[in-house]
Amino acid sequence: MNFLIDFLKNNESYLDMISNLKSNNVPIYCNGLIKESLFHLVYSIFNDLPNKNLVLLVENDNRANELCDELKNLVGDKVVVYPNFEIRFHNINSIETNLENIRIEIMNRLISKEKFIIITTAGALSKKISTPNFFKSHYIYINENSEVNLKELTENLIKMHYDRVDFVEAKGQFSIRGSIFDIFPVNFKNPIRIELFGDDVDSIRVFDINSQRSVEKLQKVEIIPAKEMVLSKADVENILNGLNKDIEKLQKLKLLTKTELNGQSILQEAI
Repeated sequence: MNFLIDFLKNNESYLDMISNLKSNNVPIYCNGLIKESLFHLVYSIFNDLPNKNLVLLVENDNRANELCDELKNLVGDKVVVYPNFEIRFHNINSIETNLENIRIEIMNRLISKEKFIIITTAGALSKKISTPNFFKSHYIYINENSEVNLKELTENLIKMHYDRVDFVEAKGQFSIRGSIFDIFPVNFKNPIRIELFGDDVDSIRVFDINSQRSVEKLQKVEIIPAKEMVLSKADVENILNGLNKDIEKLQKLKLLTKTELNGQSILQEAI
C-alpha cells in the first residue's frame, strides 16, 4: 500500500490536484484511471486533506455501493453512501424511510464537523433539504439537569416530523404516558426513555424495544429532526398561499367551463 501512495506523492498531476482541492478549486473531474487505482487515489487524497470531507459523484447507486465497499477496506466507517430515494405519491407510506434516515445521519455527521468520505449520485443530490444552520436550530438537547415542558416538547417534536403514538415501535416516533416520555430519535439505534419527576428529568435511559428493559443509562440525549426538510413558519405560509391560489384557479376554470357549456347549449338551441 505504502509504495502506491508514495508514487502519488511524487506525481505532478496528483500534487496539482491536491493543491486545487486545498484552494477549493472544485469540482475536479478524474479521467483515464483504471478501476483498481481509483481506491488508492481516493484514499491518498483523503489523507492529504486532513480538514476537508471528500465527496465523490458517481454515475449510479450500484457504482456508489461498489466503491464504498472497496474503500471500507481502507478507511473503515469513514466512508458512506448518500443514497437516493423515490417518493411515490400514490402511497406516501411507501417512502423508503430507512434510506432517508441514512441521509439524515450523514447530515448530522457533517454538522458535527466529522471528517469522512461521501459517495453519491446526481439524483441523490437533487432532493431539496434544509440548510445546515436551520436544520441544527431544531435540535433538542435534554440532560439530567433539564426541565421539560411536555406540551412545548410535543409541539417542537411534531414540527420536527416526529409522530406521537401510544407505544414507540420505530424511529421517528414518541409517546407520553404519565411521567414517562419515550422517543426513538433517528440518530439512535435504540429508543430512549426519559422519566420525569414533575418537570424535572429524573433519568435518561436507552431501552430495548422488544423487552422494554433498560440497557444503558445516559447523562444527556440529542434529538435531531426526523426529516431532511424542516419547514419554517414562513415556508408553511408560502405553501398554503400557493395551494389557495391553485384552488382559486381551479374554481375559476370550473366556472368558466360551465359558462361555456351553457353558451354552447343555448347556441345549439337557437340554431
